[in-house]
Amino acid sequence: MKKFIQQIVFLLAIALVVPTFADDWRQLAQDDVRNNQSFDVMSVTESSEAVEQIKISTRNSGIYVLRIIVEYASGKSDEIELSNKIIRSGTESQVLDLPSGKQVIKKVQFYFRAPSDALGQSIVTVWGRNRD
Repeated sequence: MKKFIQQIVFLLAIALVVPTFADDWRQLAQDDVRNNQSFDVMSVTESSEAVEQIKISTRNSGIYVLRIIVEYASGKSDEIELSNKIIRSGTESQVLDLPSGKQVIKKVQFYFRAPSDALGQSIVTVWGRNRD
């Protein structure tokens, strides 16, 4: 019985540690933003692989997104609209299709403000994936 419980604990620990890639989302960029900031540029250094979609997640505090501009390795850029501009802490934006299709992202510019209930700084992460 003791060995069985150890095996269950081991499997649960692995399940918590090993990320799941069911949606194939990969982190492109991450930055800490303070409540008194209104602009941030995140450089994508982790991936040179083209993506078709992005999403944004936040931790510690939410953000109210005014504009997002995605700059591609080709030099072209797109402004992307969010239907729900508030991204609360611990949540993520809707999936955003890149208007220019599958592209290698160089950097992401955020224009934002803190929601009225925001506390401290927020950790903002940009994720990317292909639709395949």
